[in-house]
Amino acid sequence: MKSRKSIIKLSIFGLILLITTISIRQIISVSTTNNNLSSFDEIINVLSNPTQDTTYYFIGSSRVQRSINPEIIKKYFKGIDFQNLGISGSTFLGNCILSEHLLKKESPKVLFIELSPIKPKLSQHFIHFSTKANLNIFESINTFNSTNSQEQLLFNLNILNDYLFSRVSLKHDGRDLMQLNKSKKKSTIGFISTDENSHNSILPFLKYEDLETTKYKNENIDIYLKYMSYLEALSKQTNSRVIFFLPVTYKKEKEKNLLIPIYNKLPNHLKLKYSEDFFQEITNSSYLLDKNHFNSKGAEKYTSLLCPIIKSHLLK
Repeated sequence: MKSRKSIIKLSIFGLILLITTISIRQIISVSTTNNNLSSFDEIINVLSNPTQDTTYYFIGSSRVQRSINPEIIKKYFKGIDFQNLGISGSTFLGNCILSEHLLKKESPKVLFIELSPIKPKLSQHFIHFSTKANLNIFESINTFNSTNSQEQLLFNLNILNDYLFSRVSLKHDGRDLMQLNKSKKKSTIGFISTDENSHNSILPFLKYEDLETTKYKNENIDIYLKYMSYLEALSKQTNSRVIFFLPVTYKKEKEKNLLIPIYNKLPNHLKLKYSEDFFQEITNSSYLLDKNHFNSKGAEKYTSLLCPIIKSHLLK
């Protein structure tokens, strides 16, 4: 009985948050809709007007932004369209929301989706992008987190709360976001490249041996598998495909330890498989911008090494 009352209270609180969020959405959106970064507008146009040809997308966080150079892939696979949809600060939930949005469009596509922790939050950059791209965030959250457990309700309420305050923050910080985009120091979405090398250690790199060990555990693995199974089922409706991949650099050891069991649980057709030779070639401190990201030299090397691996996942 006590648990039931708690759930009812959480539901009422969530409804109040949702109504408040919707009521201020229009006011806030006026302050965040201007963006003069041409690549941002080009990507929005691509998403809004998909072609009938197969498009390949890389979806993830700033690590995807700074590691996948689509021009190198386009040269390797002539005549095929590749897009980098990395968004600064994106979480696995954000990756899945964007993936669902793309998969619901009729044209065939292949999505390479970065594995990252599931957190009850969405980055300001993701929220800013979702407003421009007309992503239905709350509908997607309800789809991915559809159970009525108290834990799940708390998770959803935390997202609502984070979304509400992020939108308020965007109203005040929108000018700074747009200035950041104009300067092209940190684009909201898509490939960005920097020559700087500010980290001189190979410790952030994932190792081949890490993938072979069974010592890492993740108690929430079923939640990840639920998200991924839904996206795989959705992809089959439009002759599309979803592939998941691990980042190869980590600022925190804990993140790597959480993600490896999920990666190892996936069947081969749902993941990019790195070879031992791959790790030997990519593990070089001169490729790092910082502890978590590649510089332009690293992005060129990583993308070039990925091309042969991607080949087996192309739609026939």
